[in-house]
Amino acid sequence: MIIRSDQMENVTCAVNPNFTQGVCAKTLLPGDILEGNPFGEVSWIELEPGSAVNEHAHEEMSELKVIVGGFGVCVEGGVSTEVGAGDVILTEKGVTHSILNTGKHPLVYVAIRS
Repeated sequence: MIIRSDQMENVTCAVNPNFTQGVCAKTLLPGDILEGNPFGEVSWIELEPGSAVNEHAHEEMSELKVIVGGFGVCVEGGVSTEVGAGDVILTEKGVTHSILNTGKHPLVYVAIRS
């Protein structure tokens, strides 16, 4: 299955209490599209400079993030690491994590939860 970028144009930005102002998360639920899909959620996330996804944990899902563009700081289990385009972040279920855009341009990543 291929989900084209133009299919995402009609997906609205999610509101989440873990997001600061300037975060847009467009989330698909693949199970709604393809029966038996192993992925819980697939999101395209954009953080404006200075914005953040605040600390939280997914108790039921692990998460893989692929940084598409920009720079930021990822905190996992209290450890801060600078991240940028091309980096992959693997977060085990139950681990607290956050990400902050520390750059001058949007920080864009794809998050896949399973």
